[in-house]
Parts: sequence; structure tokens; C-alpha cells
Amino acid sequence: MIRSHLAQANRYIAEMRADIARERVFVEHALDAGYPAEVAESMLHALERALRIFEKHRELVLDQLKSRPSSASSRSDATFSNTSSRGKVASAP
Repeated sequence: MIRSHLAQANRYIAEMRADIARERVFVEHALDAGYPAEVAESMLHALERALRIFEKHRELVLDQLKSRPSSASSRSDATFSNTSSRGKVASAP
């Protein structure tokens, strides 16, 4: 279960980084075109703050993984990773 939270956090972080890259291009184009970039810059800063929050969350999840007993986490993570939410066999991470 914790590994699924880690995977989800990693996905969110990757998506946020892509959003930030797109927003930086948008800000650059707005400045080049002579438009005020306050709104785009504000959005960029909000995305960067959200990224930091997701990264902190990922660190909490990693800390939980490290603090779990290895034998119990192996059994529960193996069980979870071998079945998807629809009950089909999924590949192990």
C-alpha cells in the first residue's frame, strides 16, 4: 500500500515538473510579446510551491517505507503489486 502511495507521489511530481516547464515557456512568450506576465508568473510560483509539497509528501512516504519491518513490508507489498485494482495480475515493480 505504501509503495502505491510512493508511485502516485512520483507521478504527481513528474506531472508538476512538466506543468512548470510549460508555464515557464508561457511566461517567456508573454514577456517576449510585451504582455504583462504577472498572472503567468503567479501560476508558476503556485506550481513550484505545489511541487515542493509533493516532494515533501514523497519524503514522508519514503520514511514510512524505511521504518517498516522488512519481512512484513515485503509480504504486503508483494501481494499488492501482483494484483491490480481489477484483480488481474500486474507486473512487479
